[in-house]
Amino acid sequence: MWRHRAGKKPVTAIVPLCLCVPALDQLWSPNFSLNLFARQRAYHLIKLQKPLPSTPMPRIPKTELSPDNGCVIDMKWKIGPLSYHASAAGKEPIPLATQSTRLPEIVLYDHVGFKGAYARTNLSFNYVGDFWNDRISCLIVVSGVWRFYRDDYYKGPHWDLGPGYYESFFAEKGPDDVVSSFQCIALT
Repeated sequence: MWRHRAGKKPVTAIVPLCLCVPALDQLWSPNFSLNLFARQRAYHLIKLQKPLPSTPMPRIPKTELSPDNGCVIDMKWKIGPLSYHASAAGKEPIPLATQSTRLPEIVLYDHVGFKGAYARTNLSFNYVGDFWNDRISCLIVVSGVWRFYRDDYYKGPHWDLGPGYYESFFAEKGPDDVVSSFQCIALT
């Protein structure tokens, strides 16, 4: 039975049977053991006559080097024994490595002095995405020799940097905040 508060009109709702929503009297009774989400869902369905807003999937931070943020990963790179593979299924057996190979790695920073947003990667990028495009100010080359290009898809002037800390990225090698793509060109 619906309860009626003074001065308020009773609300009626058509709820599909498949939703199995209990009556309002049961929802707020002390003996009813529904979790909070179920109570909110029932309230939205019965009282407000609309479904509970769905919780969106967590967004990837805009600083992440991800295709979801507009980045284009170079899927054709091969350096020495290392190469990019979209899937491990169906690959030919590889002989065991006799020597250790270190993955190339860099850490990019948004501001000079290793400050601001940062991203760590082992991949080469045809395009660094909307956030990082023309924004990289300094970096750490952990391993490998990396080539940085002014334009996307490895076009335009480029600068090569080996392992080290580059506090103001291109102060000596070229202008700052102009990189649109980069790739590893050698292992160290």
